[in-house]
Parts: sequence; structure tokens; C-alpha cells
Amino acid sequence: MDPDWVRSIRDQCVDAGVAFHFRQWSGVQKKQTGRVLDGRTWDQLPTAKAPVILA
Repeated sequence: MDPDWVRSIRDQCVDAGVAFHFRQWSGVQKKQTGRVLDGRTWDQLPTAKAPVILA
């Protein structure tokens, strides 16, 4: 997986205020490649919004 592609997606999410979750690098040795991107893990998840009730 191209790190610049992942960074581009992350940057777009940050700029748009959207949660970004990076699960892992691709490949056959996932435990060795890990899930760190630029020195940290990205575990953000979208928050649930209260439903809108129309009367």
C-alpha cells in the first residue's frame, strides 16, 4: 500500500472534519508492518447523531 495514498485520505478526512480510522498496512505480514501511520495510530470513529423526529 502506498503511504502517500493513505496520507492523502487521512489529510482529506482531517480537512473535512471526518473521522479517520487506519486499520493496518496491507501485505502478508500484517503483524510486522503494524498499523502506525506517521508515528501514531488513527482510531477515530464517526459519532452517532441524535435522530431527527419530524412532527
